[in-house]
Amino acid sequence: MSFTLDPEVAEALAPFAADIAGSMPPPVGDVAARRATLEGVFRYGDTAPAVPGRRHDHRPQADHR
Repeated sequence: MSFTLDPEVAEALAPFAADIAGSMPPPVGDVAARRATLEGVFRYGDTAPAVPGRRHDHRPQADHR
């Protein structure tokens, strides 16, 4: 069974995939480059459109029992 990416997921990941197309992973031990790469991923995630019906406030909520 081969892996098939859901079309909606593929559409959402397209801008990120275009940004990294042709790039090589940083060498082992290059922590600064890996950190910069992840910061770029997180920046993209922060600008992604909201998903309808989902709460996007990820702060811990008080337990009201």
